[in-house]
Amino acid sequence: MEIIVTHTNTDFDALASLILAAKLYPEAQLVLPGSCERNVRDFLTQYPHGFNIKKSKHINLNKVTKLILVETRQPTRVGKFATLTDGKIPIHIYDHHPTQEGDVEGELMEVKEIGATVSIILEKIREQNLTISPLEATIAALGIYEDTGSLTFSTTTSSDISAVAYLISCGADLKVIARFLEKELTVDQIFILNDLFHSLQVHQIDDIEVVIAKVVIDKYVGDLSVLAHKIIDMKSLEVLFCIIGMEEKVYLIARSRTNKVDVGDILALIGGGGHKNAASATIRELSIEEVEKKLLEILHIKLATTKEVTTPPFHLFPRNIKQLMGKNLLIPIQNILKLVGEVGDRLKVNVYVVGGFVRDLLLGKATFDIDIVVEGDGIEFAKKLTEKTSGYYKSHERFKTANVVFPNGFKIDIASTRQEVYEHPAALPNVATGGIYADILRRDFTINAMAIQLNAVHYGELVDFVEGEKDLKEGFIRVLHDKSFIDDPTRIFRAIRFTSRHDFSLTLHTKELIIKSATKDLFSRLANQRIRDELVLILNDDNPAEAILQLQEFGILKYVHPSLQFGEKESLLFKKIAHTFFYFELIIGHKPLEKWLIYLLALIDKLSKEEALKFMQHLKFTKLQQKTVIKDKECSQVLTDFLKTHKRPSPADLYQHLIGVPLEVLVFIMAKVETLENEEIASQIKKQIVFFLTELVNVKVSITGEDIKKLGLKPGPIYKEVLDKVLAAKLNGKLRSKKDELKYVSEMNKKKSRDGSFSGNFL
Repeated sequence: MEIIVTHTNTDFDALASLILAAKLYPEAQLVLPGSCERNVRDFLTQYPHGFNIKKSKHINLNKVTKLILVETRQPTRVGKFATLTDGKIPIHIYDHHPTQEGDVEGELMEVKEIGATVSIILEKIREQNLTISPLEATIAALGIYEDTGSLTFSTTTSSDISAVAYLISCGADLKVIARFLEKELTVDQIFILNDLFHSLQVHQIDDIEVVIAKVVIDKYVGDLSVLAHKIIDMKSLEVLFCIIGMEEKVYLIARSRTNKVDVGDILALIGGGGHKNAASATIRELSIEEVEKKLLEILHIKLATTKEVTTPPFHLFPRNIKQLMGKNLLIPIQNILKLVGEVGDRLKVNVYVVGGFVRDLLLGKATFDIDIVVEGDGIEFAKKLTEKTSGYYKSHERFKTANVVFPNGFKIDIASTRQEVYEHPAALPNVATGGIYADILRRDFTINAMAIQLNAVHYGELVDFVEGEKDLKEGFIRVLHDKSFIDDPTRIFRAIRFTSRHDFSLTLHTKELIIKSATKDLFSRLANQRIRDELVLILNDDNPAEAILQLQEFGILKYVHPSLQFGEKESLLFKKIAHTFFYFELIIGHKPLEKWLIYLLALIDKLSKEEALKFMQHLKFTKLQQKTVIKDKECSQVLTDFLKTHKRPSPADLYQHLIGVPLEVLVFIMAKVETLENEEIASQIKKQIVFFLTELVNVKVSITGEDIKKLGLKPGPIYKEVLDKVLAAKLNGKLRSKKDELKYVSEMNKKKSRDGSFSGNFL
């Protein structure tokens, strides 16, 4: 039996080499000797029937007649198959790693220092004119992209680039490749990343800056190499070594972006291996401190020993955006931020402006919502700040927050940096103290998880270790951890709202998490008013239709109300409402208008009056908002029918029908009639409503009850009849001044004297 084996902790290059090698050895069995990296596991789970791969436990070593090793020559990396490397059976080797002590020798050696092993195997496949499927081409391209840093590592060769071009011609799916190269962090990985950031130290060796990070964790966490990628990318480092103590072993992960440092060569001296740009080692005999000491000794030997310099870990290579703040922020806002920094310096605590303020600043948008976090007592900080401003503050002990109000009425929010723990899904969080990193990790999306330090020495330094600015530039909404939506389902609404507001896209992984999280049980745990608030925020945006459509596509709209649907009719209504807003403001000018409520009327247009009322009560809308919806259900169609059949009603008649109807209902009617096929009728109805709003709604009678009394009429219900008649006459243009009104009432009084009572209707 021939077997093809790769290394443990299998990555995409190893998996791809395993699969493509089967083209050269069609009778061989593919074998995984141990665990795989998380993204590789995800790939194999998604394509379970794509490849016939067995685990090592299913292979009888006594029956193996030939061993084909791919992506490794180290016997320590192939599990139990190391016993087959004693030379008793033929061995064929395909590998791109530099030669190391202890490497296996084979009767066939296809070894080149190239970007990826799969590129070597692909050359042989092309020489033999063998075909590969689009799925095989996709996994092969994944292997090359991962091991070459998407063709950016210095180990990349023209052969790797040529291989990728060929694979694309074979049908490699770039969307799938992008999806699996996008490595989302687990909750455990995020916290390890946090600890690694806190431990970063720079060692200056000659002209090379080597950065070392170390952490000890109490349980096994896989796929830690992705953390090294994150750190080296976010901090733009040249050389990084991560030392991780875990389960009585020390894992050493190295990355290099300079030809001056060959991390594969360095880690070979400590029992590991790899290539120039990426290497790793697993060490059992030494403690984490001993590994660090040994590593530094090797570095000084390899790179030449000079004076060592260390810098504080937190402010490692920060990006300062002080100039951007000076350019984009109003002077009063800048003054507040500097004052906050001064108070922080006086209290000797670090202070930051965080969240949406930072996001909008980087987007170049005007921003006035200032959220401040303090690495200390936020409430005490608020107290000291108000002493400097003569303002006042209101504290909220449970959440360790305070609202500060300046003398001019401007408000900012102050909070202690903190972490949040959710006792159960959809619960309000329990708050515990934590530093700026913990505070960032509790947030929803990367674009909202940035901070700017305000202390004088570090004023303007951007804190961004989750690549929020990168996602802003690329237009992605990326959730911070896998349980985020389960902890707080309202984040689903916010994710969708941000996509439509900023014209961003959800990352594929974020979409998958929304789909997994969107269950009836989860939303039933959520307080109704929290759903209401998120719905109102969505409907308040300039283009809510896209967000509502996404809520439906993700299966969430039905949890707002089981009868809600967003089909062609609703979509058209939303478009007409947006057009009507423009028309309304152009013709009528500014009037207080709850725009979100008009979109809500469109969203629940199909519901009956009873269903609509239950919906409004269920989500705990205010009594006034409930009355507006009920008024719409009671009179919207009646008014539309009246305006259709009365092309030119008298002003008084129009007034009588429309007065008392909420402005939002009238605007909704204007939008809804735009969906009528008869454009002439639609225009006629809109003009009548506009006429009412511009010419009639503010018409008032000048005379009072006292004036009527002076004319000899005794006080009583008759006064209302008189005033109604005066208003009707004034609306119809018969009366222009108070003098006209008095004369009109006087004539009515004379008529009463003749026949003993007023007669006639309102008109």
